[in-house]
Amino acid sequence: MPSRKITDHLIPGNFYHVYNRGNEKTRIFYTEANYNFFLEKYQYYLEDWVETFAYCLIPNHFHLLIKVEDNSNPETQKIVSQQFRKLFCSYAMAINNQQNRKGSLFHRPFRRNIIYSNWQLKRTIFYIHNNPVKHQLTFDYRSFKYSSYQDIIQKKDGFLKVNNVLSLFTDLEEFIEYHEYFDGK
Repeated sequence: MPSRKITDHLIPGNFYHVYNRGNEKTRIFYTEANYNFFLEKYQYYLEDWVETFAYCLIPNHFHLLIKVEDNSNPETQKIVSQQFRKLFCSYAMAINNQQNRKGSLFHRPFRRNIIYSNWQLKRTIFYIHNNPVKHQLTFDYRSFKYSSYQDIIQKKDGFLKVNNVLSLFTDLEEFIEYHEYFDGK
């Protein structure tokens, strides 16, 4: 039986590190347009239900740091999981058509870890931004194109809640210093 941490509903008001990979560790992003399409679909299906604090998309998996909206809808837990399912189905259908492939694109179920503290929240933001370095796609996370790091540095608000991210730190300078500190470790 899967661990509870990966199958529980996403509870309103809580932060989660959400991630998934291609089935059998295969690619899920093939072209630049695929990365952009995934982010568009993510925004379409989830923007009304979650706040996004960080993301990183690499060829065979992705990471998101989200906070589930704390609203008055008693069905929010169920709806958020359904919206993720819709995102994955929609994206998989497009990729299967593009790549002339069949079957499941994503590993199931998608993973999610609840975030319990501000310390864990900040570390997860760094972990997500540093993921392309960890997987040897780049030597410098700051230059990786499919990550929220540059959006935050440039204060590009949109589906990414830049001001909410920066409120976890004293200011933009501390955000940058935090990343630089852990980058050297």
